[in-house]
Amino acid sequence: MKIGLLGASVDTGNMGVSVLAAGSVQNLLRQYPNADVYFLNYARQAEELEFRGVDRKSQHRLVPIRFSKYLFQDNNVFLLTAFLAVMRLFSRQPARSGFARRNAVLSEMADTDLFVAISGGDSFSDIYGLVRLLYVGLPQVLVLLLGKRLVLLPQTVGPFETPAARFLARYILRGAETVYSRDAERLDAIRQMAELRGEQRKKISFGYDLGFQVPPARRLDLEIWELPPGDVSDSSLIGINISGLLWNEGRKFSLSVDYRQFTIRCIEYFLKTTPSPILLVPHVVSPGNADDDVGAIQEVMAHFAKTHPQRVGAAKVGLLYDETKGLIGRCDYFMGARMHACIAALSQAVPCSALAYSGKFEGVMASVGANTITIDLRSTDIESALKAVITNYQNRHKLRETLRRTMPEVVKAVARV
Repeated sequence: MKIGLLGASVDTGNMGVSVLAAGSVQNLLRQYPNADVYFLNYARQAEELEFRGVDRKSQHRLVPIRFSKYLFQDNNVFLLTAFLAVMRLFSRQPARSGFARRNAVLSEMADTDLFVAISGGDSFSDIYGLVRLLYVGLPQVLVLLLGKRLVLLPQTVGPFETPAARFLARYILRGAETVYSRDAERLDAIRQMAELRGEQRKKISFGYDLGFQVPPARRLDLEIWELPPGDVSDSSLIGINISGLLWNEGRKFSLSVDYRQFTIRCIEYFLKTTPSPILLVPHVVSPGNADDDVGAIQEVMAHFAKTHPQRVGAAKVGLLYDETKGLIGRCDYFMGARMHACIAALSQAVPCSALAYSGKFEGVMASVGANTITIDLRSTDIESALKAVITNYQNRHKLRETLRRTMPEVVKAVARV
């Protein structure tokens, strides 16, 4: 069997995207052990990607497409979409045309049995703008124009605020064979938006985020800036993921809380009221970009360097997604503004607070019985948000016991997707 994976990568600086790619490959190889799983993704050239699974390493081809203003590149997604759209007007089988067979990308797709899309987890929406939605949506349109099977793996579906976004989303949702949403509360809203009727409504169903099943990797040679060596294994370690996205561009998400001030206030609380070392954990490494967590972490470390020496540290850059998860698993408590950093904590029964900047957080956290940990920074004030973090920290032992009971069943359910 030949399977194409869309909207996923294992070599990105965004650990959340990498975790979803890992979870997708893990599930596909579990159900189809001998399948040829390849990545159809944006890149300049073909290459081999290595995936480190539970019990083996596997190699996967990357078939490159381009999202570019240079429209006459053979693998430009706009050119390919336009060609197939025109061909559909004249033929029910555009994949059999001479151009499709001569084009490397379309020929590869025509020989593929199944396509699955993960859309980076939360990019099947126009929350980040219409361009991002086109970026993840056009490859799925290609699949449907070719008449191929498409499954949307568990992800956030929507919101779609503009007419153009709703038109594109409706076309994909109506054409897909199965759609998994990781927010059980929004299933009916998705069905209604897609204008599905009768039996068609059943293809929209709930699925746990695939990140819950990805195993952590432990690094024994781990180096931590500014923390004494023994503190990394300290059972009272408090982990904090600082989002460069919110640190630099919080206004874009209509936050009602000053994220920078709130982050400093939370760390000050832990420093004053506990003897715990504070470990800052990046989950997106994108040097030079506003999205980069590392730059934000360095600013925070500089803020506390003189007043609290050797109390606030950070992992050195270079950890892989599963190694980052292993580091988060050492914490007694965790606070994160990247959703998959929080998933990494919860899946290892580490109590946490999830700092939400979009609606994707609440549904995912509620799906595993962690309803109380989400703090929506769009609809609260700094004092209420700080109080909620303190409450979650004080109730961490109770939440840990709940997670230890529920997580094994969640992992089993993920494996059935």
